[in-house]
Amino acid sequence: MGFRNVKNGGCGFSTFAVVGVDFEPAETYEFVDNAPAQIPERSPGLTDDGHWADILRLHAEDDRRFKDAFADAMRADLGEAAIRVVLTRFVHHTLDSSEQGFAAAAHCTVRELHHRVQFELAEPVRGVHARKSGTYVRGDSYFSEITVDFEPAKNYEFVSRVDGRQAYVDAVDEVFRIELGTPPVRVILTRIKHRNVDEDAFGGVVMLAVRKVRKHLRERATPAEAVPSAEDTVS
Repeated sequence: MGFRNVKNGGCGFSTFAVVGVDFEPAETYEFVDNAPAQIPERSPGLTDDGHWADILRLHAEDDRRFKDAFADAMRADLGEAAIRVVLTRFVHHTLDSSEQGFAAAAHCTVRELHHRVQFELAEPVRGVHARKSGTYVRGDSYFSEITVDFEPAKNYEFVSRVDGRQAYVDAVDEVFRIELGTPPVRVILTRIKHRNVDEDAFGGVVMLAVRKVRKHLRERATPAEAVPSAEDTVS
């Protein structure tokens, strides 16, 4: 799988990232760096060998830093599943790359994996809860929170059973569709709460809920029973 992002936000928020990844079965989670070394091209006008050595050193440090950010985000998204992640391509830019950009690249790559290998449910998973909170610089606290049930279905469905601002519900619906793709699953929103946030804040809690249910299914899977019981909840 590959991911390419060349968005330039400037002022340290640029997200240039190019990666290639293979996913393979494994007994435990593994991350393998098989990406060919990226060697910067030396400018014909750069005659100072000492300066060139400094450029190579800084490039190698950036390469390690960005790869660490990518690997950490990949491990977080996969939840240390029994998968071997093989990095086959990795390109960064001296000025326009960032840890945030490669963390986003990891998430998008895992999302594509899940779209290709979607989960199916034989029994519901109820009460999956996700919350993110914090404090703004000005001192105001904020949070976004959802509780979701997942049920077997013939096709992908999103159902809301909450009263509240429709724009927030629509935002949750949209991110679930992006993160899950179209598996045969019914997603039921049973609770939504928020303070001092807009609709965009629910992207993070939806991703957390999806990560939790996938991890829960992996942990409960056995050769005889590959799904949790109907009474299972995930907090």
